[in-house]
Amino acid sequence: MKVLHLINNLKREGAQVMVSNLVAAKNKDNVEYIICVRQPGGALTEKIKQQGVMVIEPSSYFGFRQLYKSIFFIKKACKDNHIDCIHAHMADAAVLGWIVCGQLKLPLIISHHGHDILLKCSVICRFVYYLLLNFSARYAAMNTVVSHSVSDRVRKLLFLSRAQIQVISNGVQIPDISLVRLDLYVYEAACDTVLKLVTVGRLVSLKGHKQLIQAMSQLVNRFPNIGLTIVGGGELEHELRQLTINLGLEKHIHFTGAIDQVSDILKQSDLYISTSTSEGMPVSILEAMSWCIPVIASDIPGNRSVVRPQDTGVLYELNNIGDLVSKVINVVSDRNLRVKITQRARLMVEQEYSSEVAEQAYQELYYKLDAKQVMSVT
Repeated sequence: MKVLHLINNLKREGAQVMVSNLVAAKNKDNVEYIICVRQPGGALTEKIKQQGVMVIEPSSYFGFRQLYKSIFFIKKACKDNHIDCIHAHMADAAVLGWIVCGQLKLPLIISHHGHDILLKCSVICRFVYYLLLNFSARYAAMNTVVSHSVSDRVRKLLFLSRAQIQVISNGVQIPDISLVRLDLYVYEAACDTVLKLVTVGRLVSLKGHKQLIQAMSQLVNRFPNIGLTIVGGGELEHELRQLTINLGLEKHIHFTGAIDQVSDILKQSDLYISTSTSEGMPVSILEAMSWCIPVIASDIPGNRSVVRPQDTGVLYELNNIGDLVSKVINVVSDRNLRVKITQRARLMVEQEYSSEVAEQAYQELYYKLDAKQVMSVT
């Protein structure tokens, strides 16, 4: 069976990382994955190709105004590779997948990765997309969502029944335990311990980087050798860099920009911070947990699905910088808590959120839909 994953690009973002982990999972049986993108390039492209997975990309980007080019491109990819099912990710791919599947009589799966499932554009454009996405979701053989909170949002927004939605959580590739740094630091006020914090995500407003930088201005007074690595690129990079300079934190905060090997930074970090104001299923948090890094995250639905307070991580009150600073101090000062949450978080990810677990769930869905397709034909 051949499944075409249809996604706008392969930048290192939540949905794209999920697709990369899914196609690289080790327990693939009789399913062959092919990825089709409309925007060429992207940090994950080469990584996926190295896994032996075909990536089909155009020579130039087909925007929505060139809809007919995108449809022709995707149809050709399906015909040339004898595709049995299209698995579309997010709104724009969902609409294109609906049009192509309708013409080629293929089953369609749509994955919704977050609470804001509509494109960010003008009011009129957003309304048109809403209508198209509604038609697409109703046509789809199945809509998958990454968490129960996203399921509630999608059902209410698109008026779907429970039977039209299935929850399949994101899966991450779990590093071998031999590669994980288990010698958790012990901080003492009088010593010169370097405390390494890290956060991973696009530099956009919903990731809440400003409050983390503001929290750092207080944390440096308590931990003189603290450092924060901000991994990712985005529209707010210049503004965040300027805020760092204004607060005199240039020596303590490092911006990496968009990079490929996030694991190289994670495995050297002491504490992972997520300040997001909205998350569907936080892939970056799951990755940090897989590397046995203690996690402190904002108390929002997406984070609460994996960060269980004082069990697999620590939650702080969203937008409360004082509470964030307090939680960092508590976690750094309590080694027993760090050991407890990192061990339980790693075990949770292994059992519930590995790429193999996610891939197995999707495999079962693909086969179920394929069986229905065969029965309808016969």
